[in-house]
Amino acid sequence: TMSGWSEEKLTYSPELAKRAEGGDADAQFRLAHCYLGGFGVAQDANKAEKWFYRSANKGHAGALYTMGQLCMAGIGTDKNDELGVSYFKRAAEKNYQPANVKLSECYFYGRGVSKNEATALSYAREGLNNADPESLHVLGRVTYLSDAKYSFKLFMDAALSGYPPAMFDVAIGYYMGYGVIKNYEEALKWSYITQANGSMINDIFYKVNRNQIDKLESLLGPVASASIRNNARLTSDAIDSRNKAKASEYSGEKDSPKQIHRNNMELRIPSVSAGLRQATRNIHPARFR
Repeated sequence: TMSGWSEEKLTYSPELAKRAEGGDADAQFRLAHCYLGGFGVAQDANKAEKWFYRSANKGHAGALYTMGQLCMAGIGTDKNDELGVSYFKRAAEKNYQPANVKLSECYFYGRGVSKNEATALSYAREGLNNADPESLHVLGRVTYLSDAKYSFKLFMDAALSGYPPAMFDVAIGYYMGYGVIKNYEEALKWSYITQANGSMINDIFYKVNRNQIDKLESLLGPVASASIRNNARLTSDAIDSRNKAKASEYSGEKDSPKQIHRNNMELRIPSVSAGLRQATRNIHPARFR
């Protein structure tokens, strides 16, 4: 999994529930995740929100961050972008780096706050200190117009860290020549890699990527396309292996921002910018078909 918290480790138990009822903020946070993901208990977004809220009220950084996500997405509570931003700010004040990423997106797209690209860039740079692939990708989006080459480098770093929306942007970069020399072979390779990770990008991006594959396969021909598809498979396998090794580094860090953030990604909580990382439940692409 992307998270060091496996389903086996993060599961409901009467002992966990008792600790949560007793006011343990970390137990409340974990119990909330059990209800959100259906780990050992029936999935229930409303109960998840209740326990995230209780944990957040005790100042738990991960719970504050997750409450922000739930408010933005309207999961278990009414959709409220402004309230979501306030939760992200409280988490950021506790030096919870993924919250800086969300605040960067909020200011960049004007969600819950007035659009302000300078503030977005400031938060993105703070998030970059976490070296999380989503942080890299957000900073790439924020710096795209001012420095396309630097933006592409950030997209590539995030893609190599296994972040599917960044894989899509790398493919687009090679196809259009944005921040990098135009290269149709590399564009097709990264389009194949994006397709193989299609459950982590939204419907629109998936369709654009599929259309790009069709155009490039027609342009390059079946022989070259087959060779590129095989190269894409090898690259994707290398990315998977690299990131499995990285994930194991955090398997014991149950409370670190990186660890909690990976758990959130694994649970497919929609991000602030739904177009960047929205779960697409109806898309199940065959890998390198």
